[in-house]
Amino acid sequence: MKGENYVDITKKRGGTMVNVEQLQNQVVKLVEGSDMLVISTRQEYEALCRQEDVAVAIKKQVEEYFGPDIKKAHELHKSLTGKRKALVDPLDKFISVCKNVCGGFLASEQRKEQERLDSIRREAERIRAEQEAKIAAEAAAIRAKQEAERKAQEEAFRNSPEELAKAKARLEAERLAQRRNSSASERA
Repeated sequence: MKGENYVDITKKRGGTMVNVEQLQNQVVKLVEGSDMLVISTRQEYEALCRQEDVAVAIKKQVEEYFGPDIKKAHELHKSLTGKRKALVDPLDKFISVCKNVCGGFLASEQRKEQERLDSIRREAERIRAEQEAKIAAEAAAIRAKQEAERKAQEEAFRNSPEELAKAKARLEAERLAQRRNSSASERA
């Protein structure tokens, strides 16, 4: 019987030759049909007890055969994982420190950038407020001037209704032009 679980090793262990192929064949023959075992007689009982003793003996041979290699492999595994840990632990600590330092740097950079953007925003708001105040003052001055001109023209043309109507029309045209200019400058 050769399959993926087949091991063909013959070694001398503990003073006796152990042939793993023979052990495999014995195990296969011994456990074959074990899921359908039924005992009806005393003789069957005694035969099964003998088979159990054979199974215990084969198991002991298997344990003795593989035990030393498994023990060596376990010790090698412990040794290698210990050596790996001795190298990996300092690296993990260093990686953690790097992440913390880099994270702190990025947070500082983000804070600085936010402060810069806040400063730009405040300056833009200050400039906008100044421009609005300037525009409002200019508009008020223009309105005051227009009002004064209107009053002066009314005074001058009190006796002439035709002149008064022309002056009012001119004032209205100037106001309309002024509103258009103000609306255009506010949009800009």
